[in-house]
Amino acid sequence: MAGIQLALGASLRRASTWAVGSFVGVSVVVFEGCHYRREQEKERVRLIQETMERRAKELARERFKREQLRQKREFDAKEREEKQKREREKWFWQR
Repeated sequence: MAGIQLALGASLRRASTWAVGSFVGVSVVVFEGCHYRREQEKERVRLIQETMERRAKELARERFKREQLRQKREFDAKEREEKQKREREKWFWQR
């Protein structure tokens, strides 16, 4: 802008003012655009972190439930074996 004004015959002071104003204006626009993109990226990272934490909790919960189920099955199997063993130890007339 300033170069065009200087070429068209404007004073050096006026061209310099336009140069500084243009620089500040463009700098503000670029800064705000960068700041906006940075905030969007922060939001995406936050959402990804929340999703990963939620998924990790779900997986831990599933593992815990599977482990409980496995332990219950083992306990039930032991109980059945003990019951069968007690039944086998009885005399035939006690059955």
